[in-house]
Amino acid sequence: MGLKLQGIIINENFETRQSELFELLEIESFELIKKSNLNDYWNGFQSKGKIVFSFFENATIIRCDSHFISSESTKSKLSKNHEIMTFYQYDTISALSFDFFRNGKPIRRLYTDRASKNFKYEEGQTLPEENNPKSVDESFYNMTIHFLTKRIDSSFVHNPANSYEYEIKYDYPGLIKKLIGKVNYHDYWKRAF
Repeated sequence: MGLKLQGIIINENFETRQSELFELLEIESFELIKKSNLNDYWNGFQSKGKIVFSFFENATIIRCDSHFISSESTKSKLSKNHEIMTFYQYDTISALSFDFFRNGKPIRRLYTDRASKNFKYEEGQTLPEENNPKSVDESFYNMTIHFLTKRIDSSFVHNPANSYEYEIKYDYPGLIKKLIGKVNYHDYWKRAF
């Protein structure tokens, strides 16, 4: 099946202020389903109606569905006074992508996928946080180290990261809004989802 991973990392720990995350994400209502650690949520895409907040040291990891990682307005809001990285990795189709936002603005985007033919798209200059990468994979993992001090796939992150799984109610944009352009998704995310 391959690794399936998508979400958002924020450079602040919101564990004691989770209600702020719900406000920023404009989630109308929520109900806690389970408290665990990141090991339980490591692989697999979150479906609509579910979201997982994980907290590790000075960072928050949000495991969410594709709408939240695709929405430019969501990324701008979450990064108003922060740095954030939205990420997508799907090994089966060799897809790896991230957006890096700071203070409400996109700074760097890097997307690849080799599902049908090689595709690579970049915006912005390579960041110091990418640590002179030799590949997109290195860029991706070095960016996660920037936020988490360790790679996101490390058990040193998974085991101690408190995680909260929620069932949510959210007003997802319908097909009409998507078709007439009322939802602001970057072209890559439109292509991917």
